[in-house]
Amino acid sequence: MASGLAFSAAMLSLRQKAAHDERDAWWKRAQWAIDHGLSTHPDTRFVGTEAMQVLALETTASGPDAEVLKAALAYLLDKR
Repeated sequence: MASGLAFSAAMLSLRQKAAHDERDAWWKRAQWAIDHGLSTHPDTRFVGTEAMQVLALETTASGPDAEVLKAALAYLLDKR
């Protein structure tokens, strides 16, 4: 029984780490997209804005992170 509990705890820990790593990777992509969206070069700005739109649809985006991305995207789309 103890080994079953230890295995369950280890699996839960692995799932939590994987979810954290996914959110971290999403945020790094979001930062890249926002930085490019704020570029003064039109082509770079276009690519960044398009990437932000794709990232906004991902289920990995949640809560405040998604709201930051959506606010930046709205700002950039209003400037077009």
